[in-house]
Amino acid sequence: SYWPKPGGMSQEEEELFDGQGLLFEEPDSQVLLSSGFGRHWPDGRGVFIAGGDSAEQASFSAWINESDHLRISVRQTGADLRTAFERMCRLHGALEAALENMGRSFA
Repeated sequence: SYWPKPGGMSQEEEELFDGQGLLFEEPDSQVLLSSGFGRHWPDGRGVFIAGGDSAEQASFSAWINESDHLRISVRQTGADLRTAFERMCRLHGALEAALENMGRSFA
């Protein structure tokens, strides 16, 4: 578990991440809200972004507790789907190994 970023994110970071589609949208659908989807919003949710020297170069993101429990995304430029898929497989394998080391597993 990670603590929130001290001081939150800057306005510049928020605009950058929003422009890349990496931020959660606050639920406003009555169907979602009535099902409890927005309960305790935004606590218990987070985005992990990594893989580059700056946010513009981020090549990996993980959304925790948005509409899915975990959503993993690999990003890269170009049309090399095989390389992107291989990166996703390595990431999945590393996550699975880390969970096993903690005595846990995917459901």
